[in-house]
Amino acid sequence: MDDIQEVLWQQFEIEVSEHLDILERELGSPDNASAPDAIATIFRSFHSTKGLGAAMGVTSVEALSHSAESLFAQVRDGHRALDAGLAETLLQVVDALRAMVPEAVAQRGDATERNDLLELLATQGPISSSATANRDTAGSGDALDAADEGIARIADRLAAVMSDLVAALMPDCESDALRRLDDDLLELDEAIGPLGLQGLRRQLRQLSRAVRKEGPDDPLIRGLAVALGTVEELTGRSAGRRELLSHVAQRSAGKLLRACATAAEWLMEEADADQAIVALRDAADHAGLLELPHSVTVLTLASDVLQRGTPTEITRQRIGRIADRIGETAASNPPSDLAAEDAVRFREMLRAGGLADSAADLVERARQLGVSDLVLDQPSDETIEKLRSVLDDPNLILLELEANLESDSGLAARVATWIGDNADPLASRVVASGDVPRTRLLVATAARPAAIKADLNTLDPGRGQLNVRICDGHEAEEAEQQAAQKVEEIVRVPARAIDDLLDRLSELMPVAAGLEELAGEDRLEAILRSGGAHQGLSTELLAEAGTGMADHRDRLRTVADDLGRVLRGLRDATMDLRVVPIETLFNRFPRVARDLARSQAKEIRVTVEGNDARIDKGMIEQLTDPLMHMVRNAVDHGMEPPDEREAAGKPRHGQIELRAEQRGEHVVVELRDDGRGIDATRIRAKAVERGMLRQGEADALGEDAAMRLIFEPGFSTTQDVTQTSGRGVGMDVVSSAVSHLGGSISVSSIPGEGTTLSLDLPLSVALQRTLLVELGPQLFAIPDRRVVGIVRANGGSTVDLPNEKGVPIAPLGELLGMPGGDDVPDERLVVISSGGRSLGLRVDRILRRSDIFVRDTHPAIARIPGLGGVTHVADGRIAMILDPDGLIALSERDAGQL
Repeated sequence: MDDIQEVLWQQFEIEVSEHLDILERELGSPDNASAPDAIATIFRSFHSTKGLGAAMGVTSVEALSHSAESLFAQVRDGHRALDAGLAETLLQVVDALRAMVPEAVAQRGDATERNDLLELLATQGPISSSATANRDTAGSGDALDAADEGIARIADRLAAVMSDLVAALMPDCESDALRRLDDDLLELDEAIGPLGLQGLRRQLRQLSRAVRKEGPDDPLIRGLAVALGTVEELTGRSAGRRELLSHVAQRSAGKLLRACATAAEWLMEEADADQAIVALRDAADHAGLLELPHSVTVLTLASDVLQRGTPTEITRQRIGRIADRIGETAASNPPSDLAAEDAVRFREMLRAGGLADSAADLVERARQLGVSDLVLDQPSDETIEKLRSVLDDPNLILLELEANLESDSGLAARVATWIGDNADPLASRVVASGDVPRTRLLVATAARPAAIKADLNTLDPGRGQLNVRICDGHEAEEAEQQAAQKVEEIVRVPARAIDDLLDRLSELMPVAAGLEELAGEDRLEAILRSGGAHQGLSTELLAEAGTGMADHRDRLRTVADDLGRVLRGLRDATMDLRVVPIETLFNRFPRVARDLARSQAKEIRVTVEGNDARIDKGMIEQLTDPLMHMVRNAVDHGMEPPDEREAAGKPRHGQIELRAEQRGEHVVVELRDDGRGIDATRIRAKAVERGMLRQGEADALGEDAAMRLIFEPGFSTTQDVTQTSGRGVGMDVVSSAVSHLGGSISVSSIPGEGTTLSLDLPLSVALQRTLLVELGPQLFAIPDRRVVGIVRANGGSTVDLPNEKGVPIAPLGELLGMPGGDDVPDERLVVISSGGRSLGLRVDRILRRSDIFVRDTHPAIARIPGLGGVTHVADGRIAMILDPDGLIALSERDAGQL
C-alpha cells in the first residue's frame, strides 16, 4: 500500500504541474488567451486540477481550483473578457497552487488554505444573488451594514428552526411539528424579502409546499443545503446546514447501500443495463448528500460507461464489483468514502474497460485507421477487448499482414516467429486471391514503422510474397516516410531510475572500450615468436600457435565489436530518456518578462519557439537562472519605454523572441530583442573607467572582443541601481553557467536595432564525445565539439588555420600550473574554440576520441579554472575534462588581454 500511495502522490504532483504549466503559458499570453481554443484549455486545466485535488483529498487545492474555474467560467460563457487584471489574478492562483502541491505531497495530506486568494476570487466572481447586487449598489456604508446584520439574523433564525425542519422530515412527524415549521418558514419568507436573497427564498417556499404535501425529495434538500452554505459563507455563522446534512446522512446511507446492491444485482444477472444506470445515478445522488466525493465520481463515471453503449460482460462485472465495494465502504458508521487510491484505480479500470466505446464504435475507429472491413467482420468478444486495449495504448499500432502462408511453409514459419517475438494477434481471415487462398492477419505491435520496414527484408527477402500495411490513418508508404518524424508519447520514469541506468552504463562503456583495445593488440603473438625462438621451438609449432592466437583474436574482435554496437544503441536509447522538449524550460519566461515590463511601464510581446528541440533534463534547472538573467536584462537594459520607441520610429510594443534549434548533437538557444542595442564604444569607455583596460587596449579591441566584456565579473553599463540591475551581477553568471554545461555564449548587437544572445549547448551534459590527450601521466578529455582541428606546430607563438590567422599557442601545463611529462611534446597542436576565440594547446600526446560519461565534480575541482569535470576511461584511469572557455580565458589573462 505504501508503494501505491507513493506512486499516486508522485502522479498527482506530475499531473498538476503539467496543468499549471499549461495555465501559466496560456494566461501569460493575454493576446492569445482569448482565442476559443485557449479559453477551453484554461478552463479544462483548472477543472482537471480541481479533480486531481479532490481525488487525493487535498481540499485546499480543490477549493482554490474550483473558485478559479468558476470565475473563468464567466469568460468561457462570454459574460466577461479576459483582461490583464483577471489574467494576473488567475496567475496568482497558479503561483499559489505551485506552492501548495509540494506541501501536500510532502506531508501526504492537505496544504495550507489560501483564504486571501479565495476572497480575492470571490470579489471578482459572479454575483450569486440579488442580495449581493443590492449590497454592492447600496448608497452608503450604513445601508451595507444593515444588510449584513439582516443576513446574520436570517442565519441565526435558520439555525434555530432546523430542529423543527429535521423533525418534519421524519416519516412519523406529528401535525403540530409541521404547523410550527410552516409558521417558521412564513416568518423567514417575510424577513428574507427585503434582503433580496431570492435563491434561498425560492428554496424555502418549495420546502414549505413539499412539507404540506408528500414531503421534500432529495434534490430539494440538496438545493436547500447549497443555499444554507451560501448564507454561512456570507455571514460566517451557522445556518443549520450541518444539522440538515447530518439528518440527510442518516437517511441517505441506507438508500446508498440499497442502490449499490441493486446496481450490482442487475449487472451480475445481465439484466437490462438501463435499470443499473438508474440505480447507479441514485447511488451517486445519495453519495453526494453524504459528501462522499470519491464515490460520487466513480459512480457517475460507471453510469456514463453503461450509458455510452452495450457493455461487455467484463465491463458489467467490473462495474458490479465496484458498486459492491462502494456499498461496503459506505456501510460504516458514519459512512466512509472510497480511499483516494481506490478511486483513482477504479476510474482507470472504468476508462480502460469500457468508457467508452461499444463494439461498433471500436470497429469504426479501427476502420478509420485503415483496417479492412473483412478482417473485422463479426469480431469475437476477445478481439473486441484486445482492440480496445490497442486503440487506447499510444505505444501500439495496428498492422495488417497478408500472404499465402499455406503453400509457403518457410514464409509461414518466419511470420509466425516474428509475430511471436514482436506482436499480438487480434484476428485472422482467409481471403480468395484468384485460385490461391491468402491469409490476412491483424496484429498489434510496439515496433516502430521504420523497424517493421527493416524486418520485411528478413521476412520476405524478395519483397513479393508478404504485404504489410500500417493502419495509422495514412497509407503505408506515407506512414513509412513520416515514421522518423512521428511524435512519440512520453513515458514517465523517475529521474533517479534513469540516472542509475546511466551510472551502470558509464561503468560498462570503459569495459567495452578496454576489450576493444585488447582485441586490437598483437603483442602476445610477438611474445610467442620471441619466446619460442629462444626455447628452440619448431617453426611449424610456432606457426600453428600463432594461427590459433590470431583466430582467437579475431573472435575477440567480433565480440568486442558486437558489444560496442549494442552498448552504443543502449547509450542512445538511454539518452533519449533524459532529453525533454525545451519548451519545458522556455514556458517559464514569458510571464517573467511581462511582469517586469509592466512594473516599468513598458510594453512588450514575447514569442517562444522550441522548434521541437530537446535537451537533457539535467540541464533544465542549470539553465533556468542564466536564461532568467538574459530575459530580465532584455527587458530592463534593452527595451525602451513606449514613448521613446515611438519617437525613434519603432512600434510601441517591444519584441522579445526566445527560440531554439537542434543541430545534430547540440542545441542553439537565441534570445533576440528589438530594443536599444549595445554600444561597443560605451562598453570600451566603461571598461577604461573601471580600470579593466587602458585606453590604448580599449581602442585596439575589435567589435566582438568589446562585446564580450559584458561577461566579465562586475561589469555593468547601467548608471542606476534597481531591483533588477546595475549591481554588476548577471551576465558573468550566465557565461560561467553556460561554460560549466560545456557550451559557449556569443553576443551580437546593432545600436538602436536590438541584441541577440546565442547559447551553443550540448544535447546532454551526461554524455560527451571527447578528444583524449596526455600531459605527463595525467589524462585529459577535451569536448570534441569545441575542437576546431589538430595541426602541426611551426615553432612559433601562433599558428595559422585555413580560415583564421595568428591563433595563439599555449602549453596546457603552463595554463594549469602543471609540468609537462615529456621533454619533446607532440609536434601537433589541438586547436580549441569558444565564442569566436581560438587557442592552440600544446600537449605531450594526442591519443584518440572517446565517448565519456561526465560524473559529478567535487567542488574543489570545479573551482579550478580550466577544468570542467571528471570521468574515467577504458583502462580505469581518471581523466580530467577540460573547459575550453576557461582555458582561453587563462591564456588571455596570461597574455595581458581580456
